[in-house]
Amino acid sequence: MFSTSRLRETLITATVGYGQINIDAIKEAGKTVTHYEVFLATAAGAFTERFKFKVDYDYHRNSRYFAFYNSFGQFEILWLRGEQTTSVDYTAISQDLSFTTRDEANNIYYGNKTDGDIFYDTKHKIASGVRAKWELDYIKEFFASKHKFLVEGNKLIAITTGNIKLDLGGDNDTLFTYNFTYSPAAEERGNA
Repeated sequence: MFSTSRLRETLITATVGYGQINIDAIKEAGKTVTHYEVFLATAAGAFTERFKFKVDYDYHRNSRYFAFYNSFGQFEILWLRGEQTTSVDYTAISQDLSFTTRDEANNIYYGNKTDGDIFYDTKHKIASGVRAKWELDYIKEFFASKHKFLVEGNKLIAITTGNIKLDLGGDNDTLFTYNFTYSPAAEERGNA
């Protein structure tokens, strides 16, 4: 946990995920945790509101998690449950070799040309799954963030989303879906 002060306000952040606060170590044996509450307290008692978290044991197909810095500079997690498709664009410049090679032992003739300077761009198009209208501000924070990451296991892989336009429905719509495309932020190159 850490805090940062801005003028007269203090922002306190804490990691409060199920595993991060190690709930399994403090729960009663044989019991299942359905929810837990988190609050900050002093010796005099609670001084923040209580935040309730429901523990979800259900299997959710196509789950993907994205981390991003919100407008306060703190990490948030976006959980999407829609399908994803992947495409790869390869760019290679054909190069002439000044020689031809042959691997007699394996009967391979390499020729006098090769693909050089190989770059590829992996693009993932993902659907959000059905989302509630109240999530709109949260989604705007995700796309406004300069630093977005795909969460893969315990790794955060920097991604870019580029320009995006979301059609989020009308005034009377309470649910919506959206699609967007993301790519790894690191340049991808072919093998030498």
